Amino acid sequence: MPDNIASGFTFSTPVANGRGFFNVTRTGGEWKASTVFMALDDLKARKNTWQGIETDVQVLIVGVGQNGLQIAARFRQMQVSALVIERNDCVGDTWRKRHRTLRLHTPKEHHSCRSDFHALSIWPH
Repeated sequence: MPDNIASGFTFSTPVANGRGFFNVTRTGGEWKASTVFMALDDLKARKNTWQGIETDVQVLIVGVGQNGLQIAARFRQMQVSALVIERNDCVGDTWRKRHRTLRLHTPKEHHSCRSDFHALSIWPH
C-alpha cells in the first residue's frame, strides 16, 4: 500500500462550483493531510444577487480584515480584477465587534501597508 495519495476533485455548493487537490501521507499508521487546495471556478448568480457587481473577476478575496485589504490593494496596483466579500456589514467590523478599542502595542512600522487604502472603492469614505 502506498504511503502517499494525491488526487484532484470537483465540488459544488449552493453558491459556487469549484475544484481542488489533496495530498495525504501515512505517518506511523495514521493518514494525515499535508496539502488541501480548493479554488472556485464559478459563482452561481442568483436573481439580483450580483446586480452592480463586476462578474468578470480573476480573484475572489474572502474577508476584509487586514490581510484581505492588503491583498485587495496589491491586486489593484497590479491591475488584477478582484472581488472582495465580507460577512459583516462594514469594513473593520471584525475588529469593532471583537474589541471595544483597538490598540497596537508594537511599533507603527510593523503595521504599515504598501498601498493607500483611501484610494480603494472598498474603503468607506
